[in-house]
Amino acid sequence: MIQKPIVIWWGVDTTVGHGFEAGIRAEEPIPILKKFLIEYAGKDKATNMMSRCPAILDELHNLYGVKSYYDYQLDIDSIGHVSSPDYDQNFYNTHIIDRSDRCVSFTSSQVFFAPYEKSLLMSQTAASFEDNDIANKTLHIPGRFDIAKYFRTADHAFIFKKETSSISFLRQQICFNIRFHTTRPIVFRQFFWDKELNEITQAMLATKNHKYSSGSITTLLSYYYKLFDKFQFKKKIIKIIEKNLTKK
Repeated sequence: MIQKPIVIWWGVDTTVGHGFEAGIRAEEPIPILKKFLIEYAGKDKATNMMSRCPAILDELHNLYGVKSYYDYQLDIDSIGHVSSPDYDQNFYNTHIIDRSDRCVSFTSSQVFFAPYEKSLLMSQTAASFEDNDIANKTLHIPGRFDIAKYFRTADHAFIFKKETSSISFLRQQICFNIRFHTTRPIVFRQFFWDKELNEITQAMLATKNHKYSSGSITTLLSYYYKLFDKFQFKKKIIKIIEKNLTKK
């Protein structure tokens, strides 16, 4: 039985002045199953069995690799101070969040959204099939939320491994994976970020500010899902993005 595809809208906040205008060159996520079959499976009799293994095929289904749309180097010294020789301090301040000892986030302001689904969980995980600086020299901090009930950008948070002193993000390389928790096929549609979206995204971001979080229900995702639904933000977002979908 053929399953109906799930449409995923994706885009980058390229609003002028926010610092992510280069996101217009971001590429659609890459299916990891296809990449795995091409690069690792079916090379000989020993590996050919992997291309037919149902456990492997099921696990890699709807797992996608996300590339950086920047080339950027980050250095970390012996006391945990992070810096970069690339570009300027404004770029660093806009894109890098220093979270704790050896832990930072490289923000790309990229979002994935399921407009026509009632619920769809998306996980963000390590780029485990890659052989690059990000996969080899960092520990990815995973996360998961419902992209049919919430509209927020992905945050690539990671920890520098102890022996690491420098890493490089390269545009042709995958830096993290995303998994859609469904057996249905995925269809991606890119959109251009209209500044109208900022009125909604900034309102949702503001709910995290100026409050104590200890023991509060406002630290639960369900709290933000309810706010998102209460103000009918999903209907508003769909109306805005439908006018800004790119050509197929």
